[in-house]
Amino acid sequence: MTESAWRFTILGYPVGLGAPGWLLLGVAAVLVAAVAAFAALRRRAAVRRLLGARLGDSLAPGVSSTPLVVRALSTGVSLLLFAVALADAVGPTGAVLAIESDARAIADAKSNLRLRPEIELRRGKVDRVLKPLVRQGIRTDLVVLDPPRAGAGKSVIKDIAALAPRVIAYVACDPAALARDVAYARDADYVIRSLRAFDAFPMTCHVECIAILEPLA
Repeated sequence: MTESAWRFTILGYPVGLGAPGWLLLGVAAVLVAAVAAFAALRRRAAVRRLLGARLGDSLAPGVSSTPLVVRALSTGVSLLLFAVALADAVGPTGAVLAIESDARAIADAKSNLRLRPEIELRRGKVDRVLKPLVRQGIRTDLVVLDPPRAGAGKSVIKDIAALAPRVIAYVACDPAALARDVAYARDADYVIRSLRAFDAFPMTCHVECIAILEPLA
């Protein structure tokens, strides 16, 4: 292939690159994409660590005010991080239930959490796992909800409210879905106490939000 086949224009100016030039350009593009992806992952991880740090503050009053076993519920894609943060908050006498539908995530969590007996892992759709808990009259102190981009939905929000948690920590990657679910929570007598937004994905329209909800009363 001749060099003329590799010619293109930038802002109307003709540019010609031979095979080595295109190879270098391709390597540079891959490196830029890798750095951008790594930076986005680090920022997202920082948001998760921030929420994990705030969980202890949110849960501490419940631990000190009741002699009963403190139960915490974690649902969503950040299973390992949130389950560990909740387990650290409730202590060895507490109990954490973590729900995840992905089999690989459950397998990895079981391997990493084998020395944390206070954490129970259940695989399944969140709505299907919650309904038996509601029928049994289970109560929980804190819920961490990290749903997919589409949001949790009315049924899940209603069932979580039926567990009567003192605090719901909602991690959202789509503000529109968060707004819909917050409206459902309001119908179930839960309102936002605080809301923070993070630019976890620079140069995109995506915003990571952390909403803390409490009972209306």
